[in-house]
Amino acid sequence: MRVETATLQMESRTRVHRIRRSNPLTVSLILLVLLCGASPSRGAATTDDTRLPLHGVSPDRFVQGAPLTVAAVCRDGVALLAAHAPDDDEPLLYHRHFDENGVDERPNQDSTENSPAFQDLPSDFGGPFRIHPIDGTGTVLASTGWRADCERLVAVAQSLASSERLRYGPPDIGQIYPQYLATELSLYMAQCAASEGLRALSCVGIMAATGHTEEKASSSLWFVDSTGAYPVRAFCVGGGFAAGGTPVARLVNDRLCTMDFSRFSTQEAVSKLLELLAEKVDGKNAQPLLNVGSRVEVGIVKSSATSRLIRLPIKNL
Repeated sequence: MRVETATLQMESRTRVHRIRRSNPLTVSLILLVLLCGASPSRGAATTDDTRLPLHGVSPDRFVQGAPLTVAAVCRDGVALLAAHAPDDDEPLLYHRHFDENGVDERPNQDSTENSPAFQDLPSDFGGPFRIHPIDGTGTVLASTGWRADCERLVAVAQSLASSERLRYGPPDIGQIYPQYLATELSLYMAQCAASEGLRALSCVGIMAATGHTEEKASSSLWFVDSTGAYPVRAFCVGGGFAAGGTPVARLVNDRLCTMDFSRFSTQEAVSKLLELLAEKVDGKNAQPLLNVGSRVEVGIVKSSATSRLIRLPIKNL
């Protein structure tokens, strides 16, 4: 019996040696087939229901169900809109009214920050805004998802911009600087998702950057998540689902693909976006894309030498 086994092993080795000498590619294919076929079957453990999902491939529920954020690159800058819940659900969002220069139009009138509910807040607290300036050169980040993760994402982006400025000075106006910030921010999110000691961030960001040179003005928009940083011209994320079960962001993005915002100013783009969000969809049971009573935070960044975030009055639908 041992002699027969040894003989078979010698014949097998001889055949493999001949195959290697004749065609190395064939050997590689044979080994690949053997390795695939040799993996043990685990039955129900290998079904799709029990596989660990790859973070970033499946939509994050916190991002998909969060109030929507939409932004568009316009003729003279970038317009950004972020939805909020009605007053009763989110009373900390102040009803301030700013003009185009960022000055409060009603400084002497009573506002919500004078109520007893706000007496314990810091004097410089501006409310739970979702559109934040990243630096002093017109870079802005609008976040969508779990609130705590959104705040962390903004803090990391501001830290990246501050470190870049301290190391290399004021950034050059162009595409390299915003692309660097968006890529580094995406890298941080990917590191959190792949780390054993950190939790993946349940949020995404839409980063806007503007600049102005003697030749021309430049504006860019980047969608940032844990899978990468993607340049876009107009984009929407979040918003939950419409009455028919279709994601609201998909309905909005389908409409954005048919609109040319390069013909509009930032003020005109804000009006167009608000009209879009107020449209009713899904046929007989038509419902607006945003719930009635929702408030919309509005910010614009113009392509100028002194570009910065300008907060416009909060809109009520």
